[in-house]
Amino acid sequence: GGGGRGRHLLSMESSTDDIKHTGSAGTPAQLYSTTSAIVIKTPATKDITLSPAGTTAATFAAGGATTLAGTLGVTGITTLSEDLLMSKTAALLTHSADGATSSLTISSTNGNVAVSAAAGYVDVESV
Repeated sequence: GGGGRGRHLLSMESSTDDIKHTGSAGTPAQLYSTTSAIVIKTPATKDITLSPAGTTAATFAAGGATTLAGTLGVTGITTLSEDLLMSKTAALLTHSADGATSSLTISSTNGNVAVSAAAGYVDVESV
């Protein structure tokens, strides 16, 4: 393991090998390090699957083109350092909070806000 560094404590060579936890319900299997991060590597064409869907207590860092199947639920602030690209034919951005004081604000802290459409018009339903 470790890209040729260190020693192999566990080697699995069968194409169907698994590491399986069969402890009692409510007792989680754990993979942890007390001194550094844990790195899971697969060939570039293979997926890493975390299941069942749930929460992770730490940061999950994914590099390169990363695909998440299903709905991405975020409970904190989401910061994007690149563009948000929506490829669905009729994409929708929805604000669904309840209450008389709920609102949606689109703003720019350093410049103008431009709304444009390739079809030549922007449809504003209510002002």
